[in-house]
Amino acid sequence: MAQTANASDGAAFVSEHARRINQEPGIVIYDTSPTNGINFVAYTNHELMQSLLPAAVALDPTYSYQAASREGIQLRSGNYERFFRFHLDGEIGAQQRANDSYSLYQHEGVVEFAQGPWGGQQNQAVVAVVVPGLREDTPLVEREDVVQLRQLRYNSTSGHLLLHHPDLSGRLNPVLSEVLLHPSSFHARPQRHQLRFNVQFPVATHRYQPMYYVLPMIQAALRRANEMTIPAQRMAELETGNWVSTYWTQSMLFPTEADCDVQTNIDADIAIQARFDPALNHEQCVAVANVCSQNYGILPCLISGPQGTGKTKTLAADTLADRLRPFFSPGEMLRLNRPARGFAEVPESLLPYCYASNLSFGLPPMEKVMSYKIVVTSCRDASMLMHARLTNTDLHALEYGLRHRLHPSEPTPYPNQQLHWDALLIDEAAQATEPESLIPLWVVSPPLDSSNLVFTPLVVMAGGD
Repeated sequence: MAQTANASDGAAFVSEHARRINQEPGIVIYDTSPTNGINFVAYTNHELMQSLLPAAVALDPTYSYQAASREGIQLRSGNYERFFRFHLDGEIGAQQRANDSYSLYQHEGVVEFAQGPWGGQQNQAVVAVVVPGLREDTPLVEREDVVQLRQLRYNSTSGHLLLHHPDLSGRLNPVLSEVLLHPSSFHARPQRHQLRFNVQFPVATHRYQPMYYVLPMIQAALRRANEMTIPAQRMAELETGNWVSTYWTQSMLFPTEADCDVQTNIDADIAIQARFDPALNHEQCVAVANVCSQNYGILPCLISGPQGTGKTKTLAADTLADRLRPFFSPGEMLRLNRPARGFAEVPESLLPYCYASNLSFGLPPMEKVMSYKIVVTSCRDASMLMHARLTNTDLHALEYGLRHRLHPSEPTPYPNQQLHWDALLIDEAAQATEPESLIPLWVVSPPLDSSNLVFTPLVVMAGGD
């Protein structure tokens, strides 16, 4: 029976089928964003975090390793970045040439495609390779380092080697007591196979990236200090106290007599504070007291001496954490480790002081990091704090930048400004390269041109002659 529309209604006829379409859920939805809307997520991220953090300083784009090789570079504050970039580039090149000598050719590898305890996809492969004469640092490979495999394929009829070889990139993963290669791409095959590979050990350049990252920021700090070369201007800065943060980095790396407070009566009537370790002798107590008194100016303190003179007793690394353990709870002291470090490498007594997540070491949440009184780590692993933007410079910018935005009418600069990291102690400093030591140095460095600081961070280095 035909349906007719009532002309008096003023509306066109719509079939029931057409009306029902609007009631069905959409399968593919294309949503158009509002043209004049506000992205509140982006606004919040920018206003409460990104815009408060200082911008990272880029590497010098005019640097060239070839040009530096021809010209030669001397270590000065004005070319600090170029000098160490040149030597880091040379170190990586030398390390790669050394690693090339450990390459394996037509080497047998046992390939297993079943899923193992390392996780991953069902068809992901594991290659077990025996490396003859493998010792520490020969070559230097660690967990999650990349190893390159080139599968050798042969003609099934003639047995000749084919020119096309799949290039595979694997990462080292510990399985039980062995170290196996875990390729990220491989065509699935059943069960186990014995195949032939060429094996290469590329340099893990990610170990050097934190050093490249920190160099331009150190250079910017040195450049800022070099700009204050007019004696009258520097004297004015000295009188106001604003010079401390401006010249702090220069004082650590290129100290001069202007950074020193001359002492004419060394060790006289020095107050030896209460100590945790009653086994410290008088000389060790004097060294600690001199460091804490800060009577020698804004410059690094060096505890040196031949073997057996108690430097490690005064300052230590893992040993230091273990010696401090009876006096600090796991909530007060952190033993910070990079994710690639194995649990078996850490003394069992220190494991409660380490942070782990997803079966590997890591960086605790920011609130937890800020609650620790002491963080014990290596120069290399201190890069975790740098990349997480937990340096004194970043934390100072967040704290006082947000305060200014919340209370813009308050007068600035704020009085009695405090920094989070108040001391850096480097043990076995002679065994660390200068670019490595720059990483923790930058973590504790005060922000440039900041005034009214309650204190400036202490830097103490212990090492042999």
